[in-house]
Amino acid sequence: MCYKIMKKILRKLRLIKKGYDKVVFASEEQFNEQTNRYIDEINQENMVAISESIPEEKDMQIELLARERVINDLAANPEYTADNILIIKDPYGYVPLSALAVFTTAKPLKSKVWVDGKKDTLMKGELPACYKHRIPIFGLYADKVNKVIIELYTPENKRVRTIQFQIETGGLPSSCQNLATILKSTEKSKYPFYYISGVDVWFPTIIDSEGKVRYYIKKPSKNYGVFPMSGGMMFHCERDISRASFGAPHASVAYEMDLWGRIRKTYNIKNGVHHDVYEIGPGGNLLIATSSLEKYCEDVVAEIDRVTGLTVKEVRMDDIVTEPSVKDSTDWAHMNTVSYNRQDNSVLVCLRNLHSVLKIDWTTGKLLWILGDPFFWKGTTMEKYVLTPEHEDIKWFYQAHASYQLDKKPGDDPDILRIMLYDNHYQSRRQTDNFDNDRHSYGNIYFVNIKTNTVRLHKRFKSKKSTVRSNAVYDGDNNRFLMMSGCLQKNYEGAAGLIYEYSYYNKALKNLIGIAKKFYRAYPMTIDFNSLAERINTDPVVVGDYFYPEACETPDVKNALPLPFVEKKDTKLKEERTMKTRKQKEEEWEKMMQGRKWEDLDHTKRIGSTSFTIKGTNMYMYAIDHMVSHLYMVGENNTYCMDYTSTYQELLAVFYNYGYKMTVPIDRLPKDRYHLYVNCMGTLYDTGKEFTIKE
Repeated sequence: MCYKIMKKILRKLRLIKKGYDKVVFASEEQFNEQTNRYIDEINQENMVAISESIPEEKDMQIELLARERVINDLAANPEYTADNILIIKDPYGYVPLSALAVFTTAKPLKSKVWVDGKKDTLMKGELPACYKHRIPIFGLYADKVNKVIIELYTPENKRVRTIQFQIETGGLPSSCQNLATILKSTEKSKYPFYYISGVDVWFPTIIDSEGKVRYYIKKPSKNYGVFPMSGGMMFHCERDISRASFGAPHASVAYEMDLWGRIRKTYNIKNGVHHDVYEIGPGGNLLIATSSLEKYCEDVVAEIDRVTGLTVKEVRMDDIVTEPSVKDSTDWAHMNTVSYNRQDNSVLVCLRNLHSVLKIDWTTGKLLWILGDPFFWKGTTMEKYVLTPEHEDIKWFYQAHASYQLDKKPGDDPDILRIMLYDNHYQSRRQTDNFDNDRHSYGNIYFVNIKTNTVRLHKRFKSKKSTVRSNAVYDGDNNRFLMMSGCLQKNYEGAAGLIYEYSYYNKALKNLIGIAKKFYRAYPMTIDFNSLAERINTDPVVVGDYFYPEACETPDVKNALPLPFVEKKDTKLKEERTMKTRKQKEEEWEKMMQGRKWEDLDHTKRIGSTSFTIKGTNMYMYAIDHMVSHLYMVGENNTYCMDYTSTYQELLAVFYNYGYKMTVPIDRLPKDRYHLYVNCMGTLYDTGKEFTIKE
């Protein structure tokens, strides 16, 4: 009764609008001030070195953990009740189309929350009964005053309260504007939301089935995008910290995070990760595509322990594929997909540059069979592993992506395996005379008979040509087959990518969404509100392994040249980026080179762009790819070196100007004051930077 009287008074005073309840919005200024205090506190606990010349690296994990501490403080305040809810807009600072409602109730109550909108695209969450409520508000519409509804229920499901209020949002960043267009719709989509990331989708984004952007996170992903895991977690590879390779640098740092961006765990991956990450069951270990980085790259599938972050098993394609004729470049295999099947403890890998999918027994590491055009393998040492087609007119795949073994259902033939893949049906890196020049890409499902070692094509769905990347999704429960064609050879009705929703049984196209940007993969998406509502550990969790500095002889630094001064790039987060094609980069290279040798060019700017930051137990060196061969840390009593000569860049035309940060672990260095020198193209440079390991 008191609540109703107070609400009436507030409306008369025009402090709240008619039909809406009173809420309190957190002060952004005060929130940020307290966050910064916690950041300083956490940094002091974790920093192993001090420096007056090397700035601190911004740490997303520490920033979000500090915000979590602030939210915990606010949630403990008894003044925030169902009559006086605290609303924190974008509580973690990375998801503008979100908010958090914080309050306490006298009795444990369940809750439901949603943003008012069309019935088919409500982003609605339900949370279990509790006293202290942290209710995530997701799916706000951009540039709009949104109506938000929270309903409270007893544990017996009796509704006791409905709370309505408004949240105003700003506009979308340029990269998210006009991102999706509905090109065809013959019936209501089975999928209210899609998660899209990678390539030119700069910020990982969720769109609804009407083409509206309902979520984006201001944390750009690697070109390979973000990989969904169980429990509402995402595996997000750090874009800016990499490991040098023979080709594309690999992400050496990755995060297990939720949709807020809260990092539950940071993984340091010694040889880096590229293309794919696959969770071996909910909460289980991770399969990653990685590299040997001895003679080859993008040639290893490895299992990472979920607790320690260490590699517990790996299989190298060099050991599996014995045919020497195909090992004609460092990237001869180009592994782009890894997946695990629990029903037979096997791993499936897709090798783009061999036009093949390989099935490996994960216990023994032995090859079981090869799915691919037998013509490609004819007369080689691998021919005996190739599955035999059951009919002569079978359609093969070329430069495929996203191969998966579908789980068996009750009643399925035990001898038949169903293999799904995205057939880009393209050849560029490795030509084969059997290629048919078909102008489309396809989503294929093959039936493999393991008793007879034969294969037949069961289903084939058509797409506009997507030359690289892309994925397919099979959903038997909803009679659907989805094709996520991420990189169209030619734009279609203004779209650079397409999402097809087919009926699986009759192959009728039900819905078609055009995506204005090229992307790596897309997935149907559901929001796990429980993971977003839970409190998390506010201490950083870091696992995995590094390449550590090694003790070495002190170089002759007397004649070291000063590092050339280059005005540093603006570090402000960009809102948009369009990736140049390989052809465009190669054309720029030819124009720049004009027949000259790489060593003869002026590399002053490339060398001078080298810089350093410190974060926690690590230092980070930013440099142009393969420009620095050695980093020397010269102390008063010790000298340590990071040697970067184990790889070379085979694709200079593509990566000659590509810069990134490299991890330099410093927590094992003896106490000393270290001065930094770099060897670039045979010349030693004094960076003028130094740090001291703390007592």
